[in-house]
Amino acid sequence: METVKINFADYGELFRSDPAKLPDQELLSMDFILHRAWTMLQAGHKVFDETTNWDAQDILALHIVVQLEMTRRGFQHTIQDDLQEQTLAIIAEDVAEADYDNDAEKGVRQAFGSYGGKRYLAHRIASYIPHHRTYVEPFAGGAAVLYAKDPSPQEALNDRDAEIAFMHKFIRDHSPEDSNALAKREWTILRETHERLKALKPETDRDRFYKSFYLTRSSYGKMRGGSFNPANEGVKIDFPNTVDRAQERLRNVAVTNKDYLQVLKDYDSPETFFYMDPPYPGKFNLFDFGFKEEDFLKAIKGLKAKWIISYPSERVKVFKGYNVYIVKRRNQMRGPGGNQEWVTEMMASNFPLKPLHLYIEKDLTPEPEGMEDKAPPFLPQLEDAPELEKVHGAFKSPGGKYRLYKKILALIPEHKNYVEAFCGGAQVFFHKKRSDAEVINDVNSDLMFAYRFIKSMTPEDLNWLNKQDWVIHRIRARKLFESQPKTPRERFYRFAYLNKATYWGRTDSWEGVRTGRNGEGYHIRLPLKLPDIQERLKNVTLHSWDWQDILKEYDSDNTFFYLDPPYPIHWPKEGGDHGSKFFKEEDLIPALKSIKGKFILSYELEKLGLFKGFKTYRVKTLWTGMHQLGVRHKYELLVSNFPLKPLNLYFEKSQGTDETHAEIVSSNPAA
Repeated sequence: METVKINFADYGELFRSDPAKLPDQELLSMDFILHRAWTMLQAGHKVFDETTNWDAQDILALHIVVQLEMTRRGFQHTIQDDLQEQTLAIIAEDVAEADYDNDAEKGVRQAFGSYGGKRYLAHRIASYIPHHRTYVEPFAGGAAVLYAKDPSPQEALNDRDAEIAFMHKFIRDHSPEDSNALAKREWTILRETHERLKALKPETDRDRFYKSFYLTRSSYGKMRGGSFNPANEGVKIDFPNTVDRAQERLRNVAVTNKDYLQVLKDYDSPETFFYMDPPYPGKFNLFDFGFKEEDFLKAIKGLKAKWIISYPSERVKVFKGYNVYIVKRRNQMRGPGGNQEWVTEMMASNFPLKPLHLYIEKDLTPEPEGMEDKAPPFLPQLEDAPELEKVHGAFKSPGGKYRLYKKILALIPEHKNYVEAFCGGAQVFFHKKRSDAEVINDVNSDLMFAYRFIKSMTPEDLNWLNKQDWVIHRIRARKLFESQPKTPRERFYRFAYLNKATYWGRTDSWEGVRTGRNGEGYHIRLPLKLPDIQERLKNVTLHSWDWQDILKEYDSDNTFFYLDPPYPIHWPKEGGDHGSKFFKEEDLIPALKSIKGKFILSYELEKLGLFKGFKTYRVKTLWTGMHQLGVRHKYELLVSNFPLKPLNLYFEKSQGTDETHAEIVSSNPAA
């Protein structure tokens, strides 16, 4: 084959220019030439400028900058090839890195990402993991799936890339002295630091880790040591929190730097589960270390363990005889033309996939509840719920539905009147699309006073509140708890401060100040949210009645009730006007049977036997603590008087339409 050369110097100043400063026509020309150069390079031809040979990573890095600039200017990208696919995948990873924040519902945050990592799909993959004793990732990369799942009795990560294996080991084993020393280094992403570290020859493990970790975050697509990503310029890497949490997760995880074939031999057994995300044949791979597809397919054929493999969808034919599933998600690009591309991958397995959710929540142990065929069916996680145009709830309450509101929202049927008889923090209400008429009620008179205060709040009230001390301090909280407010403003401030500052958000009993990052020294941001909350409450009816009176007053064929009463087993044992005394469980079933409208009731799973004749479902949730409510079980119960299915009628979607759905399985065969 005759070698053809393409010299970027032939295009004058074009490839010496910043794409952001090019006229439209020259920007589009650069894009076209890059696609041609990529094709030629893949065919074995030479691409260079006056002094330097260009490789695939160089072309990809420049094309990312061009793509972002084209998107910013509103140009649609019409050339669809492997370069475009690789570019979109990396941009999606970088956007996720900027947006990603720790959320207890989503497991432990990854310490670092990797090129081609599975952050977007990690929780879906984790939901399919079967029962096992040993969990192994032979191609770990950033180990997104391990971080998304709960710990197994034995776990191992392996990567042929020595730097990735080293970073996992360093995070697992680093000392407090290492952490303190590294915390003093530069963690803001800057081009000059990026270039300096690329040239650094580390002399210590601390230097080696700092270089690799920083460059992974500052480079395009986590391509460590590649081109600087200007989109992340000025972003502060949260090194201490990220690495400390990751260290705890990796504490008992074995980390190796071996060939994957040896890892499969070392760990294979009927009680092992492998998650494998190997290099993709025919794709650009940062490092493939001689990976050969034929060797890989031969190796998995003889495994005793169960496994799930992520692979490019174009190679589906090589998994003939296995279970194959196509996973499709939207690319998360921002800007004009963003969110229009589909990213399609394949998952293959040697067992039928179904959403077991044995390892997906932080409160679960690796042991299933019982035999799979005897355990009550699951209400699958609605992890792919659409983004919400939401107003954050003003207050928290014991047993609030912050962890469940997305799942509940998806199930709400069509109605005209929406009523919460036990609203508490009203997470479902604040996150749902508005109904024709809305009512929230709670027997807690202080809580309902606070909602009324917000609803009628004047600019002068807000100005006064903004001048108050909203930083959490134990002495301040205790002083407010013991105070006797003289004005509505003072009463609201006392309630709001204590609700945010104390352990369970209660103001009728002293539970101590919260701990952790939202505890002592944390600045409460409620005043900033009050205008939005006021707008949301504008046409809402507020009551502080007995819950049965609310049902009688508002019941009709067009009413939907969301009911979240106190849980008798887990509710605080002390009395009080808004403790468990006002709610008597023996009144619940007759009241539910009398409802003409539709309802969903949240309750404790232990009381499943009470609800014969209703539709009953179990739904997985997180522990909300043991200090007051006692040990929370893995699941809660949803009870309804109509079959539940994810209609998504009351999501206020922020972009596009919901492209996913989940099947809901009733635990009542008659449902």
